[in-house]
Amino acid sequence: MKFWNCQRAPAFTYECLQVHGGNGFIMENPMARLYREAPLNSIWEGTSNMMCMDVLRAMQRDANCRDAFVDELRASRGLNPVYDRSTDDRADRLRARYPDDGHARALVTRMAHALQAAEMLRHGDAAAAGLFVRSRLGADGIQVFGGLPSSEDLSRIVERASVIRH
Repeated sequence: MKFWNCQRAPAFTYECLQVHGGNGFIMENPMARLYREAPLNSIWEGTSNMMCMDVLRAMQRDANCRDAFVDELRASRGLNPVYDRSTDDRADRLRARYPDDGHARALVTRMAHALQAAEMLRHGDAAAAGLFVRSRLGADGIQVFGGLPSSEDLSRIVERASVIRH
């Protein structure tokens, strides 16, 4: 999760900066500092590549580490068929031996998506969780903010998030 937080913070603050527009970038606005400092998390915590290689090595060294992660994912089985297929695939991939650390970043990113989906399925809004699973773990695998398929009906999710009720 440390890796995922370090990856998402710069993208998230960039989106927030866009909400503020030019005012967000002036030094008097705290948004400017947040935007400048967001990428530093991965330097303070260790570079993203190092964090991912650590995860890969831990999974290869100790099967209990891998099994604990898969067990955490399996606690949400049965809540979404796309999630179930993805969880089975993730378990198979985690059991595989990777010949080098070049696979670590992609693997840990998929692990983060799977864990986020598991938490949303168990504790979140069903419509938002279903959309997250389809968009992150499904065949399309969208990775950017606002990049959902136009075929999705987002009205319930937008209504739930809106501060102004109609």
